[in-house]
Formats: sequence, C-alpha cells, structure tokens
Amino acid sequence: MIIDPDNEKIKQARASLLSESPTISTNDSMYDVHVLVVVRDKDENLIAVTESNNARYLPSKFTEKWWNDLSEKNYLKYENGYEIFQKENTMLSNDDHLGMITLEREMSGYNVNIFEAFIPLIQMEKTDTAKVQWTLSRNRLFREKHSNSY
Repeated sequence: MIIDPDNEKIKQARASLLSESPTISTNDSMYDVHVLVVVRDKDENLIAVTESNNARYLPSKFTEKWWNDLSEKNYLKYENGYEIFQKENTMLSNDDHLGMITLEREMSGYNVNIFEAFIPLIQMEKTDTAKVQWTLSRNRLFREKHSNSY
C-alpha cells in the first residue's frame, strides 16, 4: 500500500501528530538555542530584558527539513563548524505573563513547535510588546557523528 503524501487527510493527520509530539532538551544535542527578549510598553518604555539558553526542540524529519530549507534559502551563516540562523520577531501579549517562547510553523491548520525556549516569567500588560531575537545553531560535526540516532 502506497500513501499519497499530498492526500489532505494524510496531511491533516501528520500535522496533528506533529503538533502533539513532545519536544526534547537541546542539552547534549546538535542544536544550541539562545533567545533574547526585550519587553516595552505602548510608549516604548523598557519593561524587561531577559535571555535564556533553556530550550527544547522537536526531534523529527520535519525539523530537519525546515532547517535544510533555511540553508537552501541562504538564511544560514556558517562559522567554525556551526550553521547559524537568526530571527527576530515581535510578539503582542495574549496573556498577562510570558514564560515560554516558541518558534513554530503552521502545517495544515496546526501549529507545530519546532523550538521552545523558557525564560524567567515576565508580567505583561495587553499593550506591551516583546521583541524576541532567536539565535539557533546546529553543530555539523555532532550531526555527522550521531546521524543514525536522529
């Protein structure tokens, strides 16, 4: 039996599965994650600054494909055996606090968390904004040595 990857039901089922799949720690993995979060009020006054390396990632072919797509689109820098991706985005407050930041992709109507970073809890007002700077790096040598385990 051959499964058609373009079948809508298959796409939905795959997206649902990925959206519920657990992430694992980036400790002792091929990925390093650093996030810097700057929170400002509606008048651009500084409320908080925090950063963290406490992160998790989705260990799947979906993550690998996403990373390889970054390479094909020339979004990666290469330094000392590392592939580095940087992204900055602004978040509006959906809640009265912020403690986990996600880098996610939409897939067939589901949000799939590729990376999650945990920061010290920040209280936010509805009019506050958080500027999040992600720095993700992948160790190419680690990946080559452990390619069978991913």
